[in-house]
Amino acid sequence: MLQRTEYRNDVDGLRAVAVLLVILFHLGVTPVSGGFVGVDIFYIISGFVIFRVMILERESGKFSILSFYRRRVRRIFPALAVSVLFALVVGSMILTPGEYESLSYSALAAVFSVSNIYFNDRQGYFADATNSSPLIHTWSLGVEEQFYLVAPFILLIFASRFGSRGLFRGLLVLCALSFTYNLYAVYGLNNEKHAFYLPMSRFWEIGFGGIVAFMEPRISPGRIVSALLAIAGLIGIAVSALFIDSTMPFPAFVALLPVVATGLVILAAPNSVCNRALASPAMTFFGKISYSLYLFHWPVIVYFGLYIGRDSTGPEKVGLFLVTTFLAFLNWKFVETPFRTARDGGNWRVAKRAMAGGLVSVLVFCAVVAVTEGVPYRLRAEAIETTRRIEQTMADTVQCATVDRRNVVSKVRICGHDGASVDYLVLGDSHAGMLGGPLSQHLHGSGLNGLVAVMQGCSPLIGVYYSARKNRAECMALAVHIETMVQNENVPIVVLANRWANLASNERAPGDGFLSQQIFDAENGSVLTTLDNALTRTVKRLTAAGAYVVVVGPVPEVDFNVPNMMVRAVNLDRPLLETPRTAFNTRQEIVLHTLKRLESMPNVSVVYPHEQLCNSERCRLVDDGRPLYKDDDHLTLAGVRLILDPVLRAVEAGGKLSRR
Repeated sequence: MLQRTEYRNDVDGLRAVAVLLVILFHLGVTPVSGGFVGVDIFYIISGFVIFRVMILERESGKFSILSFYRRRVRRIFPALAVSVLFALVVGSMILTPGEYESLSYSALAAVFSVSNIYFNDRQGYFADATNSSPLIHTWSLGVEEQFYLVAPFILLIFASRFGSRGLFRGLLVLCALSFTYNLYAVYGLNNEKHAFYLPMSRFWEIGFGGIVAFMEPRISPGRIVSALLAIAGLIGIAVSALFIDSTMPFPAFVALLPVVATGLVILAAPNSVCNRALASPAMTFFGKISYSLYLFHWPVIVYFGLYIGRDSTGPEKVGLFLVTTFLAFLNWKFVETPFRTARDGGNWRVAKRAMAGGLVSVLVFCAVVAVTEGVPYRLRAEAIETTRRIEQTMADTVQCATVDRRNVVSKVRICGHDGASVDYLVLGDSHAGMLGGPLSQHLHGSGLNGLVAVMQGCSPLIGVYYSARKNRAECMALAVHIETMVQNENVPIVVLANRWANLASNERAPGDGFLSQQIFDAENGSVLTTLDNALTRTVKRLTAAGAYVVVVGPVPEVDFNVPNMMVRAVNLDRPLLETPRTAFNTRQEIVLHTLKRLESMPNVSVVYPHEQLCNSERCRLVDDGRPLYKDDDHLTLAGVRLILDPVLRAVEAGGKLSRR
């Protein structure tokens, strides 16, 4: 029977599999669409290795919480601090002030093991915009360290009261609760980002590794069974890497496959034919440096991508892998290993001083960056001037005055020019908000009074609700209020604007990485419906009430922050980036099909902003040195003005056809 004290070189080989999958995924190697499951494999390995030691120490009476946390600090912090300092130093040469300031905050989150919480409030893992976040990968370390804040107490409480079997039962309960919460977050709250980043929905994976550690010395499958289990596990990992992709909700049920597969490999590999492959010198080498590989690979990929301003080629990807491997080896050789092997006495005192120095260095570095708002004076003079022009463009806005007496729904902002009659309504989410002020200004200049009703994330569809629970009741109430207003006040024109692809697209949103929400028909048994059905019904209801409806189509979305891109391009003397028209066509395919169907309906006009912003090959992001976007999907006033004329023409057409 295998003893817990034996070194498992095959587990180091499994670490290599995990880190290589993650790196291949981040390098954009197309077949490895599910390479991000490497993190889940890491979680199982971590739980297995840590609980393996903890159980043995507890059974021999040597377990100490202080010693446990000392080992965790030695293992995690020194290598992490070096990689964070690396990211800060290289970032000073490439990032814009805003990006650099954000990096300083994410660096602090990383060293204090709360990266997952920090990024949960800011950015989805699958968003293209993560390509400018050098430390987003440290989210996984946050989850792991938060687990190990509670793991020793699980061991003490359950094991001291119920023995080793009590620990096993405690881990089962923890895994069941955590997995259930993961499903609730994905399917109940429809908050995949919450499920992906936060520890409550991830603890089950690390805990499962602990269950495997408990089972390891208690089962001894024969050679044939071990071979079958190991092969099944490796096939499960391969299927996860090749067939899971970012269009699937994750972790949800999908994460079960790589988690269980990894557990099978760990249990079976010592006695299986797979042991030789996993325990080979090449695999154990990458396994030993896997932590440093993980830490360094993403900053290297991000900074290279930001510098060249395009996707890397095949040879460049090979070069990035070799550079990362070299940096990881140095970090493992001269940082990881000395700190991890430092013993009590002089070496440990030196190690403690070095770790304290590393922490102080990170804190001081981050403080300087944050206080100076990204150290803007490090930029070239031309980049500083570009920053000034961008700030002027961003400040150029048309405010929409709030109309308090119309605010009958909480969280909704209703603004505009409220007169004796309502000549038009603009309804929708933040995309309606960016259009509402300039449109209201022009129409008021023509003698029309109207209102703009906007709530972020609230689509202007009547009789439906969405899978996201946030603001669900308020959004439904707003739709009822608007329909009633159109009927009772004889409103002649209604303009609907929205980020439609968030309700109907097979592609994740490039900026935030979200999957499209599901739409439920609240008036017909809460059954699933489509954007086509919901929008068509909404338009019919409004036109039946006497309104002429103008539907504003999708604004092209970008996979980066446009102002930041402009500053970086000037500072590095690189060409401005463009966004291909094909990306717009793919993301908006379902939306455009729906809008085309609406064009044949009476008293309806459809306006397509992309016809002003795009040609057949690419979409404009900059005009005469001014950004047309505030971020990745909201237009500046300069951008809105480019699409405003066709909207105004459609509204004027509605005025001629209306009853007024």
